[in-house]
Amino acid sequence: MMLRLRRFWIRATADRRKFGMLCVALSVALLLWARLIIVTNMPRMAIAVPEGGAARTAGAPVQTGPVEVQRVEVRLDEFPMRDAFRIPSRQFPLPEPAPGAFRNEPKSGPETAENQMEVEANLRRQLQMLVDSLTLDAVMPTASLALIGGQAYSVGTSVPAGRGSDRRFLLIEVGHRSVTLEHEGHRFELKMRSPIP
Repeated sequence: MMLRLRRFWIRATADRRKFGMLCVALSVALLLWARLIIVTNMPRMAIAVPEGGAARTAGAPVQTGPVEVQRVEVRLDEFPMRDAFRIPSRQFPLPEPAPGAFRNEPKSGPETAENQMEVEANLRRQLQMLVDSLTLDAVMPTASLALIGGQAYSVGTSVPAGRGSDRRFLLIEVGHRSVTLEHEGHRFELKMRSPIP
C-alpha cells in the first residue's frame, strides 16, 4: 500500500501544473466539505426578550414551569374594503381631458342602403379578383379537363377560389386556351398565360 502511495506522490509532484491542479481541487473539496458540516450542524439558538423586561444574562437561572400565553383576538372585515384590481388614482392619476374634446353632437341618421346594382358590382369585382388569383396550367378540350393551380378538374366539378377564401367556382366549359368558371350566376373566363418570348 505504501508503495502505491509513493508512486502516486511521485507522479503527482513530477509535473508542476498537475500538482497545482491537484492542490486547488483538494482545497475546494475541503472548503465544500467544511461548509457542508457547518450547514448541517448549525447551532439553533435564539434568545427572546420579553416586553418591558431585560434579556437573561449568561449566569441567570432558567425559569421552569408553565408559561402563560397571552391571546390576542384580531377581527377581520367580512368583505374587503378596497378593490385589489382597481388602479389607485392617487398614485396613477388620469390625465385631464382637453376642453371641448367630448362634444355631444347629434348622431347621424341612418344611411340609405346600397342599391342592388352596387352590391352586384362589388360582388363581381371580388369574384374577378379571386379568378385572377387562379392559374390555368393546361387544358384538354377533347377530354373536358383543365389543370388549375396544379390540380386536374373536369367539367361540372367545383374549383376552390384560393387559400384566403371559402368560395368555390363551377367549371362550366373547357376551351382551346381558356376555361369558363361560374359562381352564383356570374361567369368568368380564365385564360392561360402566354409564354414569355
